[in-house]
Amino acid sequence: MLGRIGNTERSKPTLKRANPAGTCSRLGCSGRLRKADAGFYGKYCNPCSRKLIDHGAFDSKVPTLTQEPYMTLYQVIREVGLELLREQNALMGGQAASLERARLHSDQEKMGDPLLARRSDIWLLHHYYHHQLVTKECDHIDWLLHMTAVVGVIQLHPNGFASDDQEALFICKRGLGYRSLPSVRLKRNGTPAEHGRFALRSARMLAKKVKSDWVLMPRMQELVAERLLGRIGDALVS
Repeated sequence: MLGRIGNTERSKPTLKRANPAGTCSRLGCSGRLRKADAGFYGKYCNPCSRKLIDHGAFDSKVPTLTQEPYMTLYQVIREVGLELLREQNALMGGQAASLERARLHSDQEKMGDPLLARRSDIWLLHHYYHHQLVTKECDHIDWLLHMTAVVGVIQLHPNGFASDDQEALFICKRGLGYRSLPSVRLKRNGTPAEHGRFALRSARMLAKKVKSDWVLMPRMQELVAERLLGRIGDALVS
């Protein structure tokens, strides 16, 4: 398991002294740590820290939904989910409840205001939900299936991620970032700034809440697995 950058469980990380030599803790890296009057601080040099912040790993990137096996899993989960919705199957009841809750929060005054996005963890999550449902005017069923499939990929392929942080970043970038990501801050001139990176503390928090909202029930996981096996069997026959 990769070490975390500083004490990122805190909202304002307190970086601890790594070693008196001031060298990066990543094996094979000769980079230097940040220097302060009292000594060297942090655990990894800036380039290594950026890799962990962007991808949650040193040697791999956050997977995309166009890579295998993530793409096939994503497509099959969407197919099964759509069939269950058409049948009004109770297996999608949790997703329906999450969608309704997201719609209710989206109606709150100034929910889409980037200046208020960080007032609380739950407000930040629904700021992203609001962006998809209201600002981007996504079809609600399409968005529900997308979020379910992204979370389902993690449930059915947990070994496809190099670290827990990479899994969290996958949820944020591929799930919450459906089509685009809203800004959560403004420039000094009052115009929206680019989204930039997800802070790891925020990514972990958001991923935990998103998984709770869109989790696949065990029986639905079984249906997806059966569909995948059927596809493999058809491919072998042909």
